[in-house]
Amino acid sequence: MLFRATFLFFLIFVLDAPDSRASHPVDVVSVAIKAIEDFERSSLDYLKAFEGAGGSSILIKRYRDRTMETLSLIKEVRWSEGPGPRRFRRVLRIVDLYTADQIEMIEDFGRGSGFAGSPLFDEVMDGLARAREKALGELKKAFRLEVVEEKRIRPVPLIDRSPFEEDKQGGKGIWDR
Repeated sequence: MLFRATFLFFLIFVLDAPDSRASHPVDVVSVAIKAIEDFERSSLDYLKAFEGAGGSSILIKRYRDRTMETLSLIKEVRWSEGPGPRRFRRVLRIVDLYTADQIEMIEDFGRGSGFAGSPLFDEVMDGLARAREKALGELKKAFRLEVVEEKRIRPVPLIDRSPFEEDKQGGKGIWDR
């Protein structure tokens, strides 16, 4: 009997579990931070191919500085914008510009150090383009899952009458003051 009750309780508990969207709300800013960190990690893995070249340590330092600057900018957006299309567009623009700038920085470094025509350089650039598309795709998918609370504001009447005038229904002024 105890086994049946335990099994029944377990079955009800498991079947009644909320879905993942409701229990773990998606936040575009959190997804953007994770996407930038993943992009940086994969980019630094690709940059290991250039370690022997002169100036690669300077490139990596500039790369990390730019990443930290972008992360702080995105964290500021979390405080300044509420969830919705406007915040998503802002975050998407920041992530898009960041990834494009980082790819361009690596491309310029590769051209300057003589790696530009090699198959290794082409592989690095293709990998960075794939990482960028993955980051932007995750962000777009997160926007579709983000829950936006809409506040309904009661409309303001176009014509304000004196609070002492009565209309045909017996009300006075704006919403029967």
